[in-house]
Amino acid sequence: MVCSRSRPLGLLAPCLALLCCGGPSRTYRDVVVDYSDGALELVAGRDVRQVFSANHDRVTAVAVMMSAPEAGAAACHVVFKLRARRRSFAIVEQQVPCASLPRRDWVRFDFTPLVGSRRQRLEIALESPDGRPGAAPAVLMASVPRIYPDGRLRVAGEDVPGALRFMTFHR
Repeated sequence: MVCSRSRPLGLLAPCLALLCCGGPSRTYRDVVVDYSDGALELVAGRDVRQVFSANHDRVTAVAVMMSAPEAGAAACHVVFKLRARRRSFAIVEQQVPCASLPRRDWVRFDFTPLVGSRRQRLEIALESPDGRPGAAPAVLMASVPRIYPDGRLRVAGEDVPGALRFMTFHR
């Protein structure tokens, strides 16, 4: 939208609203683990969880480096959940069909900003209830111990050294 001083006030009002309210919402990176040296296949019955601490308030998205399955992509989906640490219910839950996953790229899950999220321990949970060995999506991970010291990686209920390759965003 272009704001012009020569326009009547009625057309100028939306421009003034953008100026006073900061314009369209932008997101900024919060937590970043941008290294991977391995992958975890999301097969049925195996969930992957990454605990992290938000550095800023209003966390509004999580991106995870993922890879589509080699075969059988149309037959599966990925379930993403975000929960407050030590809570059983999900704050956010989204499903993505495996057919829409990239060959190897960031998959971003956007949601309503979480007010009061600064310094909160949150948990990303990923699973593919219908993923079959050899035909399941994968999440990329770093196997370097303590690469992300503010969090913890768990696979099928067991602690694993390292972290997911992930980013969080805030508004």
